[in-house]
Amino acid sequence: MKISSKSRYATIAMLDIATRAAKGPVTLADISKNQDISISYLEQIFAKLRRTGLVTAARGPGGGYKLSRPAESITLAQIIDTFNDDRYDNMDASDTVDEDKDFTARLMWSKLSENLHSYLDGMTLAECTHQSPTQTMSMQ
Repeated sequence: MKISSKSRYATIAMLDIATRAAKGPVTLADISKNQDISISYLEQIFAKLRRTGLVTAARGPGGGYKLSRPAESITLAQIIDTFNDDRYDNMDASDTVDEDKDFTARLMWSKLSENLHSYLDGMTLAECTHQSPTQTMSMQ
């Protein structure tokens, strides 16, 4: 699993929307101001988030972006996967490559990647927005 800059910023922006969901749609200008992310970069990110159905756009006065479904049903892995073509190597323990001295290391990184994906797939936006500062610190 690769965690690119776009996937990190997308997660930050989605968390921003999730924390303010009760107030209605959130503009990219508000996200840009709150999170110090350029509007042009957010436009690229939200174009892809819209295409994958994680957010919807509301036009007109009071418009902006909102989550397409409840924060409880959107995982961090879903957001990150939106920006990754290949989540992790398809390395398998049954692959036998005697000549490849890096096989053990590649297998370990592949399994770590799978575990990370599984962990993030179990963590929702709602869980992240309801954590206290001490819980957040213990995750680091």
